[in-house]
Amino acid sequence: MRSGAKLAVELDSLQGRYRVGAATFDADRGLLVDPLGTEIPLRAQSLKVLQILLAHSGGVVAREELMDRVWANVVVTDDSLGHCISDIRKAIADGDHTVLITAARRGYRLVAQPLPSGQDTEAPGPAPAAIGWMPPGLRSRRLVWGLSFCVVALGAALVWLLSHPQG
Repeated sequence: MRSGAKLAVELDSLQGRYRVGAATFDADRGLLVDPLGTEIPLRAQSLKVLQILLAHSGGVVAREELMDRVWANVVVTDDSLGHCISDIRKAIADGDHTVLITAARRGYRLVAQPLPSGQDTEAPGPAPAAIGWMPPGLRSRRLVWGLSFCVVALGAALVWLLSHPQG
């Protein structure tokens, strides 16, 4: 129960907004938003992991500490924390793991920047990492559509060439 009280105090001290990869976390509202200001949904456990890492931004938080604080008095496997870390990385577009860093055999470190309180809360400007940002999954969809277009164009060219023999 002590860790629950300690967690509540840490999370209460988390105020303002933070740039986290391509996203912005609004600690006052408990929301993660993309560069366009749209809320990025996170499961409750993933949100707690993100908040704990933000409260210790720049420092390594041990895996055991994260598990004890997020799943107090509940027996879970390492996979539960792994899923949360994966959810957060996907939400903040951290495919190269430079924002949410794994400290081998120790835990995790989050690199986040507090934002000035005077910035507009509803429409944050794009972060340098957000230039060219796309929602998770959009890149792969664009690739599929692009490849599909190429296949159709090549097929049409082949049909045309076969129907118009060089003669």
